[in-house]
Amino acid sequence: MAKTETRTSTKTGAKTGTKPPKVKTSTPRRGRLSFKFNDDDWKQIEDLCGIHCTGEEIAAIMKVDYETLASRVRERYGVEYREFFKQFSAGGRASLRRQQFKAAEGGSIPMMIWLGKQYLDQSEKVHQTNADDPTNPVRPQFVSPADAARFYHDLIKKK
Repeated sequence: MAKTETRTSTKTGAKTGTKPPKVKTSTPRRGRLSFKFNDDDWKQIEDLCGIHCTGEEIAAIMKVDYETLASRVRERYGVEYREFFKQFSAGGRASLRRQQFKAAEGGSIPMMIWLGKQYLDQSEKVHQTNADDPTNPVRPQFVSPADAARFYHDLIKKK
């Protein structure tokens, strides 16, 4: 004989002859829990953009996937990652440019040359000459194989 279970209703205190329906309290989570950056994390991410770390490098430093980083940027800032990077890397470019100008002002010749090429359209002049041009002061000389052999033979004897 099967035993019938009776329960007391929590609302009325009366006995019921059936089991109460199952109520889902929450849906089971699938996959990894949602990851959130704190304010210190966001400061670090912004600073890493300032020194031109790539999105993949920043994600690796923060120990998340690049897609997670890009998704959190969209949630927090409402822009795509490339716009976020553009905004926060601008300060790094300005800082680098400032340091380059300081180096040039301090007398760094290579930095002066590089900045001149970048901003003043300066370049090193390259002169190309034609070997067949009779006005060319340096004309190639062709040596016969016999003369070349004598030259190398004499060179070896001198040693």
